[in-house]
Amino acid sequence: MGLFDKKYCDICERKIGLLGGYQLSDGLLCSDCAARLSPFFSLSGSETLEQIRTQLSEREENRSKLESFRPDKCFGVGKKLYLDEKQGCFAVSESGNFAAENPDLFSLADLSGARLDIPETRRELFRQTPNGRMPYNPRRYTYSYDFYLVLSLNHPYVRELKLKLNGASMDGADHMGCQKQKEDGEAIVKYLRLAHLKEEQKQNRGPVLCPFCGATTTPDEKGCCEYCGSKLG
Repeated sequence: MGLFDKKYCDICERKIGLLGGYQLSDGLLCSDCAARLSPFFSLSGSETLEQIRTQLSEREENRSKLESFRPDKCFGVGKKLYLDEKQGCFAVSESGNFAAENPDLFSLADLSGARLDIPETRRELFRQTPNGRMPYNPRRYTYSYDFYLVLSLNHPYVRELKLKLNGASMDGADHMGCQKQKEDGEAIVKYLRLAHLKEEQKQNRGPVLCPFCGATTTPDEKGCCEYCGSKLG
């Protein structure tokens, strides 16, 4: 194919602009078709046309499933996690306009881990002197914190989701506020772990991880951990 030859999308057969489109291992993909792929999926150029067709078909199935998606829980700021525990699934959306965004629906059973990440930002303080800004001796710092919900997934192309739980970074001097945000985040993590266990049991996937003692256990007839006896969901 020459530089100035006309190019066409091998999915929708529409003409591709001179500098547009994406090269696949066995064809070309236009920007419009690429925009219909999952926002979590990154094109590397090694994909085949069959793989792209399969995902586009799954994306249309996903859109249909969203029509019955009824989230009853929402976590995060900006990009949020919407959870429909009754149907055992969740989506991540920035606007909450599911019809327009077509966010991927993930099964709670595919949730392999949940944790709270609290990165610290340190900023040094300086004093103004006749010779300019000088550090204190000993040096002084201010600290701020952000709180993120980190989810691990067993999914073909999404291994991890990271959602911010607070708005502006929290001042480390606000001990009560930071502690409250930490407790709220830990409660969300525990809630999601239990929701995952319930869905695991519903789908009869066998052994599960007990969030209370950390053991891999097959729940007994009462739905309790065989090691510590805690109720799993």
